[in-house]
Amino acid sequence: MNRKAYVLCSLGVLFVVGAVILSACGGSATLPPFATVVPSPTSTPLPAIQIHSLDAASGAAAKAVDLIGAWVNAGAPETDMFDYTGIDGKTYAGDFETDILPLFTQNGAWYEGSQACTGCHFGNTENSYHEMDLTTYEGVLTGADSLSAPPGVSILGASSGDGTDFHWDISKLRARLRNNRMPPGWTFDITETNRDGLCIEVSSEGVATLPGQYGCDLNGVSLIGTWVEAGAPEADAFEYGGAQLTFDRDVLPFFTQPNMWFEGSQACTGCHFGNTENSYHEMDLSSYEGIVTGADLLSAPPGVSILGASAVGATDFNWDVSKLRERFRNNRMPPGIEFDITEENRDGPLVLHGERIETNESADITFGTGACEVKAVNLIGAWVDAGVPETDAFPFSAEDGSSCEGTFEADVLPLFTQNGAWYEGSQACTGCHFGNTENSYHEMDLTTYEGVLTGADSLSAPPGVSILGASSGDGTDFHWDISKLRARLRNNRMPPAGLLTSLKPIGTASALKSVQKELRPCPANTAVISTGLA
Repeated sequence: MNRKAYVLCSLGVLFVVGAVILSACGGSATLPPFATVVPSPTSTPLPAIQIHSLDAASGAAAKAVDLIGAWVNAGAPETDMFDYTGIDGKTYAGDFETDILPLFTQNGAWYEGSQACTGCHFGNTENSYHEMDLTTYEGVLTGADSLSAPPGVSILGASSGDGTDFHWDISKLRARLRNNRMPPGWTFDITETNRDGLCIEVSSEGVATLPGQYGCDLNGVSLIGTWVEAGAPEADAFEYGGAQLTFDRDVLPFFTQPNMWFEGSQACTGCHFGNTENSYHEMDLSSYEGIVTGADLLSAPPGVSILGASAVGATDFNWDVSKLRERFRNNRMPPGIEFDITEENRDGPLVLHGERIETNESADITFGTGACEVKAVNLIGAWVDAGVPETDAFPFSAEDGSSCEGTFEADVLPLFTQNGAWYEGSQACTGCHFGNTENSYHEMDLTTYEGVLTGADSLSAPPGVSILGASSGDGTDFHWDISKLRARLRNNRMPPAGLLTSLKPIGTASALKSVQKELRPCPANTAVISTGLA
């Protein structure tokens, strides 16, 4: 596509990359900053969307993605009303001009500061990205690439560019609005030069990535695609770039090794390590069998192929329509949506009549049934200082000085195993530290009492390194003040992100309710940070 005339749009799409790190999933590699790119307003600003409190709105509000889906499933009517379900479960009527079009044309429709989709997709012209026009009904139905691939590619799931057999569940628009690009941390590039991953060199010795180089014919995505198109062989060689390559040596490292997609990129196996509930999308990208099995093995057995097969177990792989190719290449839209590993923001904000709605509901998370208020780090410290009892209750002091009791299972373990325990959207520690295995970062298991006591590096430095301050991996002389766990939790390292959390138990003494507070800069000589952790 001719980009030269796109200066006006590019001036309006200057992105500020917010560096937020996903996980503790470490080893020696630097883990990815989750790029929260916030586009600047367009050079000719569109009307900013008005934000209302949910208290002032009716139950007619709906998630933006669900609302668009209801319109598409109703046949994408231009002027007729369509039915959708509000957050109160009741049926309401909407129309394209009032409820759908503003989601494409208004700044701030998807999150505070978001650019309107029409800032980049403003016409069926070469200067409009993907030759796409989201300013009108006709443009939305025409879809993408109307000049380079006439009559265009439907973004509403129709079988052809000018078809009307719309299918929201398989539509490109739904996927772009919902799916985060993987691995998380990609810097948004409006030119899409980095779309196929790092350039690679291929020889009889195998594959080598070229750090910082993108836009080459030989690249990570096309390598994996060639393997898939060759039938996804497990042991047999396949040809790519004039060399004979194999899955184990040349393909698997793109899933299991850090820095294979960009500097600091996390290994895919940091989050997708097994066909278990603790592995995101119940997906195992650590082995051939796992990759062929795909996603959601437990929740939607026998699973969902990520290689484009018609079913798990089938071998009719189709790379061009595969979920894996899509996740590697496609940026989530609009650019700048904050990565949330829990995917709670996947269906967009609540909207009503084309306007984003702010909710007043608490994001607090409750564990057990306790009533004492205490900081999370202080609570873990009290448990350690009490001798790390497995089942016995341990005493701790609440923030108001009152005496309370807690237990490991009710009060301590959830701080490692629950998403959102440390701040809204935080990944559970067990997302990366799930077992005393090579695939678990630092060979550490924070899913159980035994695992917490065993600590880190149990395979590479047996019997392990205590994270509770013991003098040896199997020691019991725990010392919280010098422990590695305390240091990691307090020094703004783990779990990684720009927020810190205090925990407020409610009810009786044994449960925790997390309260999110922003982390603000602290002078170097200040001992207390904004959460009150000393």
